[in-house]
Parts: sequence; C-alpha cells; structure tokens
Amino acid sequence: MSLGLGNTPIFALLFCAATAFGGIDLHQADLFSLQGKAAYQAAHYTQAEALYTKALAIYENAGDVLAKGVVISVRNNLGLAYAAEGRYDEAEKTYLRAVADAGGVDGGPDATVPAANLADLYRIQARYARAEDIYRRLIAAMEKSGNPDEDTLATFRNNLGAVYLAMGKEDAARPLFEQALAERDRAFGPDSLEASGILINLAQVYQREGDLSKADALGRRALAIREAKLDPGDLGLAVAISDLAAVCHAEKRDDEAASLYRHAIAIREKALGPDHPDLAVDLNNLGAIAQLRRQYADAQELYLRAEAIWEKALGPEHPQVAHVLNNLALVEFHEGEVTKAEADFRRAVDIWNKHPDVESLNLAACLENYAHLLRDTGRKKEAGKLEAQAKKIIRNDPEAWRDEYTVNVGALHK
Repeated sequence: MSLGLGNTPIFALLFCAATAFGGIDLHQADLFSLQGKAAYQAAHYTQAEALYTKALAIYENAGDVLAKGVVISVRNNLGLAYAAEGRYDEAEKTYLRAVADAGGVDGGPDATVPAANLADLYRIQARYARAEDIYRRLIAAMEKSGNPDEDTLATFRNNLGAVYLAMGKEDAARPLFEQALAERDRAFGPDSLEASGILINLAQVYQREGDLSKADALGRRALAIREAKLDPGDLGLAVAISDLAAVCHAEKRDDEAASLYRHAIAIREKALGPDHPDLAVDLNNLGAIAQLRRQYADAQELYLRAEAIWEKALGPEHPQVAHVLNNLALVEFHEGEVTKAEADFRRAVDIWNKHPDVESLNLAACLENYAHLLRDTGRKKEAGKLEAQAKKIIRNDPEAWRDEYTVNVGALHK
C-alpha cells in the first residue's frame, strides 16, 4: 500500500452566486469566486488561493446584506486551495473559522462541507482521533435526518474508512467501504468514476489481508475506470496508478511497480511541482524498491527528497517522516554511516512512540532494524532490549499490519 492514503478526494466544492448590493461590487466577488473554481479544477492552486482571497475580502465587507452561507462557502474553498498547496496550517485555520461561523460541526448544513474537509485534513496529518470524531458526527447527523443524500453519505463513510485504514483497523474500514460502494453504485451505476476511489480503498483492505488477487483485480478495475474517464495528466489517475503499484510490489512484481510509480510521479510533478507532499509517498515507495534491489545510491536520493518534502509539509514528527527515516537509516548503515543511521533510527522510534494509533508493526520493524545496528557495533545488551520491545509489540498485536514500504533489515539480508 502506498503511504498516506491520498486516494480519498476532498469533499466536493461549494460555490456561491451573489448579487450586487449598494456600493459593494458583489458581481466582481462572484467573478473571482468562479475564476477560483476554474483555477482549482485546473490544479492551479496558488492562483485559486489568490482569487478566493479577493472574493472573500469583498464578501466579508458586505456584512449582513449577504447570506452567511456565501462567506462560509468561499472560506471553505480557500481552505481547499491551501490544502492542495500543502499549506496545512493555513488550511486548518481557514476550515476552523468556516466551521465556527456555521455554528460548529453540528451547526447544520452550512457546517457540513468545511467540517468534512477539516476531518480529511486531520486524516492527512495523522490526527486520526479528531478526524474520526468529525466523520462519525457527520454520518450520524445525516442518518438521523431521515432522507440523506446517498452520494454525500458515501463520501463520509469512505473517508471514515480511510481513517480506520490508516490506523490499521481493517475490520472497521471494510464495512464502511462496502456500504459506501453500494451507495455510489445506486447513485451512479456500476463502474462509475465516483466509485473508483472506494474500489482503490477496498483493494488496500484486501492487500493488507493477504488476498492479493482480489486487491489486484480491484486496483486494475479502478485504474481502467479512471483511464477511460480522466485526462492523462489528471491527479486522480496518479492515485490509481500509485495504489496499483503498491499491489504489484506486494505481488513481487517490482519491475511493474517501479514503472507505475515513475508514471505517478511524472503526473504529480507536472501538476503539483517538485515539492508537493503527495509526491513524497511515491518517492519513498520507489526508494524502498530500489533499496530492496540494493540500488542504495538511488534509494538514498529518493528518501532524502521524500524526507525534505514531508518535514516541510507535515512537520518533523509526523509518522510519514518516521517511515522514511527508518528506510534512510538502513541505507546509511549499509553505506557505513553508522552515526547517521543510529540518529535516524532513534528519531523514527521517538516519532512512532508519539503516535500510538498508527500501525504498531512499523515501530516493531524499526526497533528490529535499530537492534541489528547495535548488535553489529558490539552493543548486544542494548540490542536485546529493543528486540524484546519489538517482540512484545508483535505478541500483543499479532494481526497488526506493517506497511510494505517500512523496510525491514531482514528483507535486505535474504
């Protein structure tokens, strides 16, 4: 599975149409908002941010003459632009303001979209408890309404499933994905573009459970849908390509996996630039394949680039940073840079210890790797302590899932 679960689209945009009133040029604000929409859909996120900012300034100046929902809607869209640029702190502040203006998460229809986008941002940032809480509340409110929109409900179920998947809770994720897929099929028919993201998520569940034939079939089905209905440079296509690459890697078809990752990277670099956090997932995963092939220079280059991107976008203590630090440390150890390797192993362990709701076997793998370094440098007592910790994690959570791209030293010494 590719790290980060970036395959769940942010909830659909809301756009407003206001009218001229008094001396305030609301028509100009409408134009900015519509132009922002066009820029966002063309993946010109910096331009979209500027246009939404201009529209919001005019709408806010209109005061009580304008419906509150219009300002909330444009603020939500500005948050989307920030998130798409990888500016997550600004996105969070913008969503929180929109949710507060709407009366909080439970404040009614105006709050639904910015609250859902805030939850997805928390998922990206590995703040899973917050994301779970918001999605559960949104789903409960929609079900209680008695006549929920199935498409919206499917989005919330899918995104909550993605949170559980990131937490390693496949049993909780699977029924949400299956229910969301049924709702999408009723709304759009089988093999719709709208259902393709849920197919990708279900493929990840099957991959984790070891049913690679089902995972492969669903991944290729999702990719075929998107290839038929999206432009070749669409970011949604990159998501499907990347996730199929993860399945291919699990099936030991690394030539195909590497080719798919390179294709996904090319699409994302062209659309997002060279430093977007979505790129780091594929860079790390391609680096893991290179490392397992003992192409250490290539692996190190890819890891260092992924590390720089993730630290800038997500902060130095995000679990994604721990993934790449573990992998980078193994390369450094192999190249004889023991001091650097030990420092990176320590950092990775410290990060994972701060995120107990993230897959526990990733920490166990890192502890085993660090222990191998300690044994190799004559510190057997220290190594034994780490090995005991790793065994305890595995014993306490034998069904936990370890990401295929958190490399274990055993895989390198076969």
